[in-house]
Amino acid sequence: DFNANTIAANKLERGWEYVLSGSAAFTIGSLVNGQAELQGAVSGSGGAYAYADLGAGTVGCQDAARDPEFYCRWAMQTEAGFERTYIGLCNGWSFGIPVTLPAGFYFDHVPGSNIQAIASDGVTSTPKDTGINPVLGTFYRFRIIVSGGGLVARFYINGSLVSTIDATMPAGGTVLQPGARHDRTTGAPATGTSRVDYIFGWDTRTP
Repeated sequence: DFNANTIAANKLERGWEYVLSGSAAFTIGSLVNGQAELQGAVSGSGGAYAYADLGAGTVGCQDAARDPEFYCRWAMQTEAGFERTYIGLCNGWSFGIPVTLPAGFYFDHVPGSNIQAIASDGVTSTPKDTGINPVLGTFYRFRIIVSGGGLVARFYINGSLVSTIDATMPAGGTVLQPGARHDRTTGAPATGTSRVDYIFGWDTRTP
C-alpha cells in the first residue's frame, strides 16, 4: 500500500520504485490516499510505459520454485484505446514494446477485451482467458498462487479461481519482482490510466 504518498528520485517507500519511458507519467496520493496512478504516455505518438516494482536486487522478490503468492488491487481508470496493463510477478519490468514477456506470472489487459492470465518462461507464454472484462473505475482484487515447487499457477480475481496454468513456467531460481505496468502501445497522443491500491507477494516455501 502506497500510504506514504511520497516520491523522491524515483523511489517510493520500503524499496518500491517507479520507472518511466518516453512521456509516460506516474502520480501517487494526489487522487486517493495510498493509490498510485500509472499513465503510459501523455504526449507524442509512439509507445511508452510506466511501472512500479521493488527495484533491482532480490530483497522482497520471489522465486518461482518457492511457490510464491501475489496480491494486488487494481482498476482501469480511463481508456483511449491504446493501453495495455500487466500486473504480477516479473523477471524485469523494463521490457520493450511490442512485448516479449520476461519470465513471470501476469494478469494482462487491453481495452475492450477480457483480462488474460499468463505464465511465461521468458521465451514462450501461455495465456488463458479469465472471462472478465473490467469495468472502468472499478477495483479488482488479483491473486496468483504458485504450487508444486513452481509447477502450477492459479489465478484468482475477486476471490474466484479464473485460470490454472501448468505450462511455460519460469525456471526455479528466477528472480520475480512484484509490480504493475501500464503501456501506451501506439496511436494518438491521448492515453488512459490505471490505478494500483496495493501490491505485495511472498514465497511460501523455504530454499
